[in-house]
Amino acid sequence: MIPDDEHSAGRLLRPLAGEPARPAQLDLVRAMREGRQRRRARWWATGTAVAALTAASVTGGTVAVGALDVGQPQHATQTTAAPVSPSGAAAAPDIEPVRCRVDRLPTGGVQKALVTGGDPSGRYLVGRTYPANGDPIVVWKDDKLVATLQLPGGDGSLDDINGNGIGVGSSFKNEVSTPWLYPAGGHVQELLGGTGTAVAINEAGVIAGGIGARPVRWASAKAQPVPLKLPAGATEGVAKDIDEDGTILGTVGTATTQTGYLWLPDGTGRKMPLPLVEGKRATSFWPVSLRGGWVTGRAAYETADSTTFAPYRYRVDQDRYEALPVQAKLPARIATNSWVAGIGWNAANSLTARGYDQPTIFTDRGEVPLPLYGKAGDDYEITALSDDGRIVAGYSVGSADANVRNDPLVWHCG
Repeated sequence: MIPDDEHSAGRLLRPLAGEPARPAQLDLVRAMREGRQRRRARWWATGTAVAALTAASVTGGTVAVGALDVGQPQHATQTTAAPVSPSGAAAAPDIEPVRCRVDRLPTGGVQKALVTGGDPSGRYLVGRTYPANGDPIVVWKDDKLVATLQLPGGDGSLDDINGNGIGVGSSFKNEVSTPWLYPAGGHVQELLGGTGTAVAINEAGVIAGGIGARPVRWASAKAQPVPLKLPAGATEGVAKDIDEDGTILGTVGTATTQTGYLWLPDGTGRKMPLPLVEGKRATSFWPVSLRGGWVTGRAAYETADSTTFAPYRYRVDQDRYEALPVQAKLPARIATNSWVAGIGWNAANSLTARGYDQPTIFTDRGEVPLPLYGKAGDDYEITALSDDGRIVAGYSVGSADANVRNDPLVWHCG
């Protein structure tokens, strides 16, 4: 059950004070589901097995959060010879969050909708709806629907937005992928460079994306894209995220095998090292987000039975990994204070003894389970996290009466 001790919740979400627990060793069927295609396709997914309602299940309500006993923390195997040093993360705010609340974002009556991204403050969110007709792209500010629009072509999506309300995304114009910029309160603008995608924008307006199979950087909305250099042996790459200093996170490799890579502000690049997991060298690292010099993602390694995935966070300036708790199935977004929001595993379903996915904030001192929307057994995706770790956004995927339901959600931890 989720603890209801408000004081323990406050202790948990104070400034970081320790190292995280050991990595997971889970055979994750859906661990590699990534990218825009997944987000767009999920609206028709049939969802996962339906579990019985539990005490943790709420609908638009609140739950108290508390510290979980994660045992004696252990360090991840380091990739450099330097000893482990205390986390360089920024301190969390002094305000103690004692409750987290989940709310469905307004969609103008449309039943199926996703949250696809958000700005560092958590005030702006962008999403995609599936109306019978009309404008599918939506923009929220302070949890209110403030704009709807249609990107030229079909299958459009805004994938990121900054604190100035400037968003980036892509659509299929004339049946080819085309990158777009959404100016706050204005008309969408096609980015220069031709066929491609725009996936992330920072507060300075620098944009990361791709042209063909090559990752690129746009220095501004009116700039030509600059290709990002690929290392020797790599034939293609993908940009995934951009930090405030201009560092771009992505993957490089071939059409069949890729691993994590960083393009630094000085124009150089750096392959992310591969950590040791349970005494085995990982075969690849699949990063998913970058913020404040922190990366989160999953390391893949081979066991006798299968390919297995272990969740990590990585400190760029110290070139070191830290293992996330064993419950962290799918880390999704990381904050400047190094907290990670993603999908955890809740094994406490006493009615069915089957367990279920649990949206969760992971800190050094334990996990903060976020309240469910709907019923235990629904699927969740986390797509946005504020810099202070207090606002999380994403969506749920569930089924009722054989009809798939998508709910765009925001969690506030006060």
